[in-house]
Amino acid sequence: MRTNEFIDEILTDACRQAIKAVASSNVENFAYLTKLAGLDPATAFRFADLSGMDFSDCDLSGFDFTGTDLRGCAGVGVTWSSKTIFDDAKLDASIFAHSVRLAKFMANEPRWRRRVEILQSSHWTETPLWLHDELSEENPNRQAALMVARALFEKTESSLIKTEILYATSQTYDSREEYRDFIIHTIAAHGRSNVEFIKSALRIVTQLFVNDASGLSVLYHFAQHDDADVRVMALSGIARSRLAGQGQVAKLLAALKSEELGRVRRLIVGAIARSRGGNYVSAVRDPIKSGEQYIDCAQVVTNDLLERIASRMLVSESLERQVDFQYSRNAEISFSVGDAAVKRRAAKIRGWLKDLVKDGVPFIFEDEPVTLDAIREGEGKWG
Repeated sequence: MRTNEFIDEILTDACRQAIKAVASSNVENFAYLTKLAGLDPATAFRFADLSGMDFSDCDLSGFDFTGTDLRGCAGVGVTWSSKTIFDDAKLDASIFAHSVRLAKFMANEPRWRRRVEILQSSHWTETPLWLHDELSEENPNRQAALMVARALFEKTESSLIKTEILYATSQTYDSREEYRDFIIHTIAAHGRSNVEFIKSALRIVTQLFVNDASGLSVLYHFAQHDDADVRVMALSGIARSRLAGQGQVAKLLAALKSEELGRVRRLIVGAIARSRGGNYVSAVRDPIKSGEQYIDCAQVVTNDLLERIASRMLVSESLERQVDFQYSRNAEISFSVGDAAVKRRAAKIRGWLKDLVKDGVPFIFEDEPVTLDAIREGEGKWG
């Protein structure tokens, strides 16, 4: 009560109205909420802690982030300009790190700034040739050429040239961290452009940065994209990330209802099973397909499927034991799996799959009808 009385004393009516307006808003856009709260972007966020903030679809022109902690900030469709101030801001692994670094380089290097202008006015066929020559390991000015290529990326409107630069710079880069900053900046600034460009950028993220927090943030954003191929790429990357928590990965299954996303559902089922251990991985392996193929949680788990999985597990275990025995005794390999053993193992597998249901995998068993309570529980978990 004392705390409430203290807050009541220091809060003005304007502050109370601003808090109420923001709290009641369904919009999560940072720039919009800043305006709604009546905050001055030129003063309100100096030396603030905005680490990890999502600036998606924000126009940050006129914001002063002097001394602000912006580490790990992410977003797509973000715009800012020379009127956005980043003096002494902490920018590690943020969407702003690359552009600030590039601006400083170009301001101090008129020779290379001129090279960007020349390439920009040249025929597009000149760019791939220049990239090939200037980004070679033998070029002593390769670091500067990388900055030129990235500056050209910002200035050109040609999606073809952008794709060429993305590919060329993925083959050679100054440091992993600076290349990551370039990619997440690129997606932040151009992630609302054509789908083919988004796919090109996501390929790089899924290949190199699934285990970076900033890369994972990008993948989460595109996991709900309108294009099915983009969703598949993003969700596949998330499923492979060591940073994606078990609960976070499980929640993604709610968005994976269409048939074309079955492959990603299987990947996520495998990822959640791996967090439980070896028996769970074996329990979700597809009994027909070979290799790292997992069952689809969108399909009903039948007794026949459970027995097929059980039979495969028992045969594999028996084979492993008898191979060891053969090497130790020089005996011939022979084995059989009885029906009773298969049924006992199938019962264990059912229990393991039910454990995965607790982790968020929505398996449905053919002999266990879905009740109204189960549906409500599922809506609470997946909503």
